[in-house]
Amino acid sequence: MGLFTWRDEYSVDHSQIDGQHRGLFHLADELHEAMMHGAGREVISKTLSQLVEYTCKHFRDEEMVMRVNAYPLYTEHKAEHDKLTAQVLELKRGLESGNITITMDTMHFLREWLEKHIMQLDRQIAAHVAARTGRADLVGAAARR
Repeated sequence: MGLFTWRDEYSVDHSQIDGQHRGLFHLADELHEAMMHGAGREVISKTLSQLVEYTCKHFRDEEMVMRVNAYPLYTEHKAEHDKLTAQVLELKRGLESGNITITMDTMHFLREWLEKHIMQLDRQIAAHVAARTGRADLVGAAARR
């Protein structure tokens, strides 16, 4: 079992968002495996780039759901997205320049951030949308508006 293993308890009860979260876990686990197996900087950088790109898309999707559903904590939630994005982009630049390496501390930080963010903040979005629309279907509720 890898460091980034999806567990059912992470579900926010929406297939698209849960699917994206699974994708994040998968890409983070690929990054961890590359690091653990001593892959070169080029491979690790490519894997990190894929993770960054996927994460940014996921954040945009989630932010759209929050805006469409008038989520009251949108600004705070987006700030968390922006903060992680900035940290990961800094890591990517440092890795590409040879000034930074990815360590187990980095991987543990990413795992803990994902778990906390999904289990606490993303569940709050789902609860808000469900209360507002009578459905937990985040994207479906957003598309109907």
